[in-house]
Amino acid sequence: MATTETRLPVRTGISGAAPAPRMQASGKTFTRVTGIFLIVAAILWLIPSLFAIKTSLTDNGVAALGAQEILTDLSPTLESYVALLCGRVTSGTGTSPASLPRSSPRR
Repeated sequence: MATTETRLPVRTGISGAAPAPRMQASGKTFTRVTGIFLIVAAILWLIPSLFAIKTSLTDNGVAALGAQEILTDLSPTLESYVALLCGRVTSGTGTSPASLPRSSPRR
């Protein structure tokens, strides 16, 4: 009978498989800093849109006074939207759609 010898594999220190990715402390810091930066940038990006919405919900008389009055006014109104959808012109413009001259088609 022949005897078989079991050999243990020889390890050379180099793995055939890719090692699991390890995130170093500097990588975690970079991820946190960029995350905070993106959140701050998103908030700053939204400010003009929020101001536009606030202005559209403010009475025209208050909106004409400037940004300080727009920001301190706490009575939102849909008057501008109603006037826009109904074809009315709100006070202060001086013209209404009915008083505007109709243009004839050019030939």
